[in-house]
Amino acid sequence: MLDLLLVTPAYNEEEYIECTLRSISEQSYPPKLWIVVDDGSEDRTAEIIEEYARKFDWIKLVRKTEKEARAIGSKVVQTFYHGLNTVDWKSFDVIAKYDSDLTFPPNYLEQIAACFEADPKVGMAGGVCSIEQQGEWILEQVADPDHIRGALKAYRRELFEAMGGIRPSMGWDTVDELLASFYGYKVLVLDDLVVKHHRVTNQETGQLKACEKMGRSFHRLGYGGLISLIAAAKIGMKRPPKGRSGWAALKGYLKAVRENEPIIVNKEEAAFIRKYRKERIFSKLLGKSS
Repeated sequence: MLDLLLVTPAYNEEEYIECTLRSISEQSYPPKLWIVVDDGSEDRTAEIIEEYARKFDWIKLVRKTEKEARAIGSKVVQTFYHGLNTVDWKSFDVIAKYDSDLTFPPNYLEQIAACFEADPKVGMAGGVCSIEQQGEWILEQVADPDHIRGALKAYRRELFEAMGGIRPSMGWDTVDELLASFYGYKVLVLDDLVVKHHRVTNQETGQLKACEKMGRSFHRLGYGGLISLIAAAKIGMKRPPKGRSGWAALKGYLKAVRENEPIIVNKEEAAFIRKYRKERIFSKLLGKSS
């Protein structure tokens, strides 16, 4: 039996957090500990968490009142660490970061634990997100099918420790998967584990702003100019509004270069990432042409 540690950052989530709390509390394989961090909410979020913490001794409410200096893309990671560092996380087998606007199927954690137990080379695992449109729940297609969404990442503790945890920066949920490959681990997407995502991705920031942030992350991940240009072109072909989304990503990359934003990987990791991305790009091009 693997010991699972879940950490969930939450801010003003009274509309959806009970869906998350209820679905985790009804799991066939409950976690050993679930830390839910209230990041200074101004609504009933903390009160709702506290109600569940009284019912289940493995749910722990952590209140975060201090405000760090804001850094791009790092607020949710800072809140995650605020909870994680309240316990001896190295004593757990699996560490997961789950968002507070999700509804999980009742066998979700059981299936996640099973895939880690079945293969010691699985370093990261997660299901897929669906969103509601006109009364139907459909797959939320905002990422490649082999990418685990940042909303529901679960890490083998050995990988989490080897890669230095989650990087507190924009692009953290891409660099972790690249680093998993760097350290010799697999990233496993479980397509049959469908999670309901109650808040549409980029709903608050808008698509173009989100694409610009993605472009900034290309620089922070050490992609370099050529890979960043190809990645921006791919965004322009796939993400709405088509064309403009790619220009927004390229604009974000160039801004990050001009402003000399810090690269969040070391030289060895960056070299591996560039090589890995080039190989993936060429393999896909050859696959399409064959």
